[in-house]
Amino acid sequence: MKCGTLAWADMPAEASGRNLAATRDEVFADGYVQAEEPPIIKYQDPERKGVCSTGYFWGFYNPVRNLRYFAWRTGRGTGCLQSIVPAGFKGIIQCDGYNACNAFAKQRATSRNPLQLAGCMARVRRKFFEAKAEGEDSAWFLLQIQNLYRIESRLRDCRAGPGIIRSERQTHSLPVLQQVKTRLDDLSARRNHLPQSLTGLAITYALGQWEKLLGFPQDGLVPIDHNLAENTIRPTAIGKKNWLFTGEPCQTHRLTPQGWAADRKSAAQTPAS
Repeated sequence: MKCGTLAWADMPAEASGRNLAATRDEVFADGYVQAEEPPIIKYQDPERKGVCSTGYFWGFYNPVRNLRYFAWRTGRGTGCLQSIVPAGFKGIIQCDGYNACNAFAKQRATSRNPLQLAGCMARVRRKFFEAKAEGEDSAWFLLQIQNLYRIESRLRDCRAGPGIIRSERQTHSLPVLQQVKTRLDDLSARRNHLPQSLTGLAITYALGQWEKLLGFPQDGLVPIDHNLAENTIRPTAIGKKNWLFTGEPCQTHRLTPQGWAADRKSAAQTPAS
């Protein structure tokens, strides 16, 4: 009886594991994925009574399939990415300059499946926006970034395909980016801003991410930012204090916890063909 009870109890866990593995493989199936730095979430560790430990909710998004994958880890280092990203994945990961992603890409550089990192222009814009009260330089950068987003808006409005997007970015976005790079280099060389000022930090960040920021003009499938991945993670700020069931992907695909569990139970009870 105990063995039968244990086998029955294991069925949902086994079905859930298969479902998660299939979701992960599908998210990483197209050679491009967006990744967001995991938020810190406190959780009750059963091995440490009365103590809340720190965990991290890694989020990945495939905009081609509109599919999200979440992975819970107790760390946020490179080893976590090694355990999440399939060994066979070869393509582009778009992120915001998180150090673990940089280290992970370096590790994979000499493998059979190297990775390319693409940057996030929205993060650059955010840093200059935070510094706009310090003077005209931040305002100038914000204006140039606004021009880049206007180009993207026009391309979305006309529903341009990847080939046209790349061509238009090469013609119109690259000159803007070249102007931005020239101004960044000039301000950095002349040290117009203190390194720890908001403007100085924004300049340092943009220069440090520059090669990755050039990813979107080279590939019509890569967005100018990874805001969709940020949107994937955002609900954790609301739910991390009272989650029993992770609801964001269910909302996206119009599922309910009860419906999901019933579907998994039916799948587990269906004999393999």
